[in-house]
Amino acid sequence: MFRQALTALAAAATLTAFALPAAAETTFETRSISVSYADLDLSSQRDASRMLVRLDRAAARACGADYHGRTTLEQRRDAQACQRETLERAVASLNSSQLASAFEARLTREG
Repeated sequence: MFRQALTALAAAATLTAFALPAAAETTFETRSISVSYADLDLSSQRDASRMLVRLDRAAARACGADYHGRTTLEQRRDAQACQRETLERAVASLNSSQLASAFEARLTREG
């Protein structure tokens, strides 16, 4: 199972994903990825959509959801759940109504 956290710093959002090992050990693997948005205006719908793509890609990398090697179905599900939760927290922490709207529209499309 994965746990995530996100911190927004100046002109960069930093995604941090914590992966609990399959053996349920007490240590976590931590991955952090900074996502720049200095070139974006998050009050713009177009730029908010661009930021959502950047955050989604970073969350996929941080959570291992972009790994295409041999994994079990459970590992893939965990990585996807981590990615979605990390993205959700990232969107919420950035306090942008346009970004939240783009995220909600994406969730609606995905069903």
